[in-house]
Amino acid sequence: MTNGNFDAVLKLFGTDPAVGGTEQGWATSGIGLLGQNNSHYSNPVVDALLDSASAAFDPEKSKAYAKRAFAAIIADAPAIWLYDWTNLLAVNRRITLAHMRPDEWWANLADWSIPAAKRIARDRIGLAAAAP
Repeated sequence: MTNGNFDAVLKLFGTDPAVGGTEQGWATSGIGLLGQNNSHYSNPVVDALLDSASAAFDPEKSKAYAKRAFAAIIADAPAIWLYDWTNLLAVNRRITLAHMRPDEWWANLADWSIPAAKRIARDRIGLAAAAP
């Protein structure tokens, strides 16, 4: 797939929701081993719009450039999306959550806790001693 030697590919496509994630998947710079542009899609207009979106200090200007880049990608139709998944997550009310990121809900998992007053027997078993 990295070499572009295929007629069709069925794959999961999920990126960082920031402009940088879009660049990895759709900009010419994303083609190759380090990028995620396995379809080898390349459009200089999209590249310029994404560069402008990344460089803009004004969030509204960045959003406008990104919107135009997405419109150009859609017009080129470099991929056909067959479905979109919805993540459904549930956490017991006893658990105190850390800030949850939209792109990686598990990113701050180590900071989740159960306050002592809300712990039940199975929460009090503790951790096993580390192996040497």
